[in-house]
Amino acid sequence: MLVFTACGALRGNYRVSLVKDAVATLWPEIQRICLDLTEAAVGRVIPTGEAAEEILKSG
Repeated sequence: MLVFTACGALRGNYRVSLVKDAVATLWPEIQRICLDLTEAAVGRVIPTGEAAEEILKSG
């Protein structure tokens, strides 16, 4: 599950962002629950546009 990967990265002192429109499940309700869980654990669930802007700014 994606939330476990994100939490593992946090424990490794990585800054973690989940790009919400870059992940998918077969079931929309499960997708929403997974995004909500990840946001609660990680705090950063962002759209692709915002992620792209951050990557461009970081050079």
